[in-house]
Amino acid sequence: MRYIMIIAIFCIGSLFANDIEEISKQCNAKEGMACSYLGFLYNEGKGVKQDYFKAKELYEKACNLNNGRGCYNLSSLYYGGKGVKQDYFKAKELASKACDLGEQDGCETYRKFNERGY
Repeated sequence: MRYIMIIAIFCIGSLFANDIEEISKQCNAKEGMACSYLGFLYNEGKGVKQDYFKAKELYEKACNLNNGRGCYNLSSLYYGGKGVKQDYFKAKELASKACDLGEQDGCETYRKFNERGY
């Protein structure tokens, strides 16, 4: 049920304070997908003030909960140096973990890092 709500909110595109509060509760209950989605909201500034540091914190939590999308998104922050010091090797490591967790975008990114010699 929780996943359905997150997906429905994502598809509809409208967020209200109580939706963000509910997603925050799910993240605090160690739902990796919720943490990753909340990180995305902070990263993009959707329904909340854009905050790369908060996005990093949430993506890191999601990744530690073995959410592949969270690892991939965290990899993107390290690649772009958003909210963190730019670090291609850390980005590659996180892309690899995302791939190991079944996140196809992580596999593609990891492949590209290898092609570029990182």
